[in-house]
Amino acid sequence: MRGIVLALLVPFSWSLHAQNWALLNPAYKYNYSDDGTDTVSNQVFITHIDTLGPDSFRYELNGVAEVCDTCQGPELHLWTDRPQFLQRVVNVGPLVWHFQDPRSLVIQPHAGVGTSWLFDTIAGITANMMAVDTVQLFATDVERKWIGLSDGGSLSISSDHGILTWNTHTLIGVHGPDEGILVPNLRQMFPYGSGDVVEYAVGTAQTDGVSSEYGQRRLYKFTVDTGSVVDGTMVFAGAMIDHRHEWSLSWLGGSTVTYGHQNILGATWIAGRPELPWADLLMSYPGQVIGHRSDLLGDSLICIAEHGWDTSGRYTLGCRAVQDTWNQSGHFMSMTTGAIPGEPVACLIRDHCNGGTGADCGVLYTAGTGLNWSHGDYFEANEEYVLVGSVVDGDTIGTVDPDDHLLTLNVDPIDRPGLVLFPAPASDRVTLLNAPAGAIVLMMDGTGQLVRTHVIRSREESIDVTDLAPGIYVLSVDRMRPQRLPIAR
Repeated sequence: MRGIVLALLVPFSWSLHAQNWALLNPAYKYNYSDDGTDTVSNQVFITHIDTLGPDSFRYELNGVAEVCDTCQGPELHLWTDRPQFLQRVVNVGPLVWHFQDPRSLVIQPHAGVGTSWLFDTIAGITANMMAVDTVQLFATDVERKWIGLSDGGSLSISSDHGILTWNTHTLIGVHGPDEGILVPNLRQMFPYGSGDVVEYAVGTAQTDGVSSEYGQRRLYKFTVDTGSVVDGTMVFAGAMIDHRHEWSLSWLGGSTVTYGHQNILGATWIAGRPELPWADLLMSYPGQVIGHRSDLLGDSLICIAEHGWDTSGRYTLGCRAVQDTWNQSGHFMSMTTGAIPGEPVACLIRDHCNGGTGADCGVLYTAGTGLNWSHGDYFEANEEYVLVGSVVDGDTIGTVDPDDHLLTLNVDPIDRPGLVLFPAPASDRVTLLNAPAGAIVLMMDGTGQLVRTHVIRSREESIDVTDLAPGIYVLSVDRMRPQRLPIAR
């Protein structure tokens, strides 16, 4: 019996050795999950190729952003181009795959069962070819080699898809042949067709911190006729009803409202730059640094792309929450120093989302609806871009206003968005404007802990904060946007 087994193994082993085991196809993008789910935690692809010989190549791979947890100073420091689990560079030859920078890792794809070699040349970890079998991948049978590591880890490779597993990382999709779990394309993010409708509310609000606040609002409804992908964006032709107004309010009394245009317009709507905020998320991979120009702040912001799924099983794109050494958390950052190759970049968190029950912070895109919302809460200013409602294939999500409502829309001069706090910073007392009588105020510290509750009894409510230590707090009132409150003495 032993002789029969050997007779079967020898030609099988020879056939595997004769195969051209490919690591990465330069035209493909490979999606991996590190938690055993369908969430794409890493996407790996080749950014540059150098030819080393007839059958040898040097591949440079895409990097990701990471927060530097060893950097000193109160600011948040960000590595903007760190290697992923396959390292930064791979030298691929017919018999050896050498992964480099910062580690030095070796795979011998043609090794036979029982063969051992030095896998991690720095840490001294060895690899052993444990088994060769056939598994199902994307509904197709593929030959797999399983490699055990002396530190307890393991890898598996295939002839057509390269790395199948790398310790906790598992291949779940490949762009190119379009197999498995894929990042949605633009048409899947914005699947609007003839007769579909989308309605957004856009607004900014600011205060001078002394005696007044001001802002602008826009509510628009777009009815789609046709749509197509143009230069990396979705461009829709159709008709738009657009209502705009500006407002200002003096805390000492008096308010003004200036109306913009409100009519039916033949128009195009661009689902991407420059219309929608953080539009580069639509073409992102997890961990990529994404930029956005904030007209409200007058500078450029960045965030770290994060992919996921919502509770309805729809693919989502957003920005990763980060935290600095002051325990301030948020999603949007600005660089305080220029980028230096090989050095982390100092950043400030610009939106403060430490608290607020049920608060939507950051930005969220969802396959099937596009942009859900973008909220930026800054010091004495905020901006938002919110999907009010949409109609896709006859299904309504949220609220879509009738045309006549938008065309006759009035704005009450006393209606103004958001909770207003002053002075900022506060010392002994803080005054709240706009909160309705009977509402509950929740005050949280920089760690997200609830430190105070208060019941609103008047339009201008004063709260004693003398017993609170100096620092950054967040005040939240039900159905109103959370506000950042600095206390200083």
